[in-house]
Amino acid sequence: MKRLLSVVCSVVLLCGCFGSQKEVEPVAVETQAAVSAPVMVVNVLDKAMYDDAHIKGSINVPMDQVMTASEQWDKAATIVLYCSNTMCASSSEVARQLVEKGFTNVAVYEGGMAEWFQIGQKDAEYIVEGPHSEVYLTMEVAPQPAPVEVENVTTTAAIKKITAVELQKLMKEANLLA
Repeated sequence: MKRLLSVVCSVVLLCGCFGSQKEVEPVAVETQAAVSAPVMVVNVLDKAMYDDAHIKGSINVPMDQVMTASEQWDKAATIVLYCSNTMCASSSEVARQLVEKGFTNVAVYEGGMAEWFQIGQKDAEYIVEGPHSEVYLTMEVAPQPAPVEVENVTTTAAIKKITAVELQKLMKEANLLA
């Protein structure tokens, strides 16, 4: 158990999920439209990482502020969460919390910003906004397996895991990439 805890702590430190320790400013919701949108793509990294690189059409609500911000969200909206890469568990943890709070259509894009950035290097339809200077963006990301429904043991609700292709399709349908 100690070894598992040690490995988990190491992964958290390496993935860049939480950024530096500093006082966090409250998040201002990007626009009122984002609050009532039928599809929201939410980057749960800190503002500095979001400003460096994010998926076009996504909004930034840092992990520690999602529960407060989500009080204004439609619980039936499709909410897709992402963080830095496959080693970062922040988006999965936030998804679990949202489902426990009563949200009914929550998904996680586990490939995160690194996978989206790398695909975007070959396919211009995967648009990244920001200077994208962080090193984690260039770390090799293994292709994600086909999506699966994962049962959340504490809520018995499913949290869908989606691929970059599925996320791009969803965002196009919701006109978030325009």
